Amino acid sequence: MKWYSPFFCALFVWACSDRHEVAYERSRDSLWTVANDTVRPKQQRWASLNRLRTLTQRHQDDSALFIVASERYAWLYRQDSTRDKQWLAEFRSDIRRMNNPRFTSYFNAIYDAGNQSHSSVYRLFDRLCRQAEAAHDTAYIVFGRLQMAILENEAGDYSGSEETVTGTLPLLDEKDPTDASSFESAYDLLGESYLSRDDLQKALHYFEASLRFATTFDRRLTHENNVAFAHIRLKEYDKAIQRLERCLNDPKTKRYPREQARLRKNLGYARFCANATQGEADMLAALDLREKNGLSDDLSSSYMDLAEFYQTKNQAQSMQYARKAYVVSTSRQHPDDRLEALRFLGRLSSGTEALGYYRTLTKVDDSIRGLRRRARNEFAHIRYEKSRVERKNEQLAQEKRRQKWIGIAWASFALSLLTVGIFLFYRFKKQKQLEAYQTETRLSRRIHDEVAGDLSKMMAFAETANLSDDSNREKLLSGLDTVYGRTRDIAHSNADIATGDAFATDLRELMEAFQGQSQIIVVGFEAVPWARLSAAKQVAVYRAIQELLTNMRKHSDAQFVTLRFGVETGRLSVQYVDNGTQSQTRRPNGLRNVENRIRVVKGRFKFEFEDGKGFRASFTIPL
Repeated sequence: MKWYSPFFCALFVWACSDRHEVAYERSRDSLWTVANDTVRPKQQRWASLNRLRTLTQRHQDDSALFIVASERYAWLYRQDSTRDKQWLAEFRSDIRRMNNPRFTSYFNAIYDAGNQSHSSVYRLFDRLCRQAEAAHDTAYIVFGRLQMAILENEAGDYSGSEETVTGTLPLLDEKDPTDASSFESAYDLLGESYLSRDDLQKALHYFEASLRFATTFDRRLTHENNVAFAHIRLKEYDKAIQRLERCLNDPKTKRYPREQARLRKNLGYARFCANATQGEADMLAALDLREKNGLSDDLSSSYMDLAEFYQTKNQAQSMQYARKAYVVSTSRQHPDDRLEALRFLGRLSSGTEALGYYRTLTKVDDSIRGLRRRARNEFAHIRYEKSRVERKNEQLAQEKRRQKWIGIAWASFALSLLTVGIFLFYRFKKQKQLEAYQTETRLSRRIHDEVAGDLSKMMAFAETANLSDDSNREKLLSGLDTVYGRTRDIAHSNADIATGDAFATDLRELMEAFQGQSQIIVVGFEAVPWARLSAAKQVAVYRAIQELLTNMRKHSDAQFVTLRFGVETGRLSVQYVDNGTQSQTRRPNGLRNVENRIRVVKGRFKFEFEDGKGFRASFTIPL
């Protein structure tokens, strides 16, 4: 074969493309490692992220491009949130270039939801899950469900959130490193859900579980904070303080101002709870970190802790921090923090001012409760519709499987019938051939033994004897008559059997034909309803009696034969008795034939020899 044959050309192209794919994956993974290395300079990480975006676009690697585009948007937003619309437009252009419905659903749910309600965003994630399920994309099924669980948690639907998370966990594998972040989020959600329901021991258990799956150092700090907060709620202040101090003493913690501030704030609050005079410096340091780093979303938490700290020491300062917490929580749309600030202000105020806070509190609380109730109802409705569709699909699938198995069963049954039919046909054919062979053999033997021998004697006698003598002529005629009788018996025994109404007459003629040397006594013949027997059974009875009488003539010197017919419990019974001298040293083939014929028509046959007392046989056949 020449080197430029089509086979070698195809092999060469395949090898080149495979090496090209391996090189792309190496470059992609290398750039991604650099982009996520927090030790490297920001400019180098940003350059790697942009190169990675170009590389994934060129290779049309939609999954990788989507991750890169998400990270790139998050990076730009952290650098300058005022240009959010510009960064979002770039992200949207990357999504549209992919033309992938799952990524579009993801983008709409996460980034393009705008001011849509929780239920609208919930529907978007539900759509993403259904698209991912149709595509058998487990990663996006898990992601969509976890996002739905977050929305359920935010709406106060804690049992629904728990159900969604626990239903997602079986899709994950603890041995698969790529599932670690999903386990982390799932256990963190379960911890938040139980914390909101004041089931603190379970909350602590799941926060510690999420800590085991932490994929980055900043995420580990987040879970350490959660565990410490659970200890604070359990009034285990020493455990919380020990854990928080250990995290703050780690030099790497300073790279993450948000987590550092949260650690410092919780440490101050734990010390305050353990001793009302401690914790002020830590809480003020945490507030300073948040203000300097623009962490506006976390300010209300610091303000409320400080308001609680100064409540007994400086009520004016406490009120000031509480008002700041109310303003920040209102502007950042944190409803729970807003309610907490209003309750605190109402308790510290008096008269008309307190009444105003409580009125606002009631109004805000009713509004939030109404929104969350509607969201929970909408979530429940979406879950119900989904479960109804799933049940219907499962019923359809079960019906399809049932129809499939019914089809297989019928096909198997038909194949079995066909196999049995073919087997019986060839068996019947073989049996017929064997019977024909046996009949021919028996006829040949009888003709040779009974007819040919007598004819040879008669021919020899005719050649040597004086036929003019009357006695010789009489002897010759008697011999010829004997030969004729034997020939007639052979022909009669192999003639067609009349069935139906003529059967009884034909059977009686058979028995009369054997009258002569032996006296045959027939009892009960007229009482049998012969017309009720099928043709096959009539033939079996005829051949059985014929074989018994033939066996008697050939092998026995019986003088008397009794054939007794009767009907008992729906079965025809025939009993044969003779007083012959036949011994049981050998079982004649004729008796085997009788037994086989009777069994074919579901009858029973038995016989016995008694030395010096003759031969007995009987058989029964269902009518």
